[in-house]
Amino acid sequence: RRELVAVVCLGADRHFVHLDDGVGGTGLQSRREEHLAEGLPEQPGPESYRANMLNIIRLLKDQTAARIAVTSNPVLGEDLASVANDRTRNYSSMLFQLAVQEGITYLPLHERQEEYLRRTGRDSGRPHDADSTLMWTSIFRHYVFRRDFESISAENGFALTTEGLHLNEAGAVMMADLVESFLRESA
Repeated sequence: RRELVAVVCLGADRHFVHLDDGVGGTGLQSRREEHLAEGLPEQPGPESYRANMLNIIRLLKDQTAARIAVTSNPVLGEDLASVANDRTRNYSSMLFQLAVQEGITYLPLHERQEEYLRRTGRDSGRPHDADSTLMWTSIFRHYVFRRDFESISAENGFALTTEGLHLNEAGAVMMADLVESFLRESA
């Protein structure tokens, strides 16, 4: 009989709208308004993120027999001193605290990515592109010019992401290694 496991990894789109609070000038006010227009009951931010994650964790605990893990959020861009990564670090810390509180496993993706960027001297790399221009141009290069995402990532100057948001192969391998380790512990 196989054991049931659940790995919860939420991307940055539901929390990076919090970056537009007058700090760092990220220009995400329209994204914040988009999220409210999508019918979210409240403005995205740390409190709603924590409450939503707690609800997901407790739902899994109450309605399944799964071993549960949460992953910290991936880096946002590769400038570790940026407002985006400072906030992402705070959200990851919040997830760690929830994991401890709820007795589940915490998979430190953000921490592993930061460690890698520091070790390779890329910790002051390209920052996250808050207006998504780089993401859309990367998608265009992939689908119109048939460029592979790894080449696009290198052209964009990123080591772990394609355009500062979505994981490239190296970033995805870090995630896969963490999940594989959790699954092996579960077996």
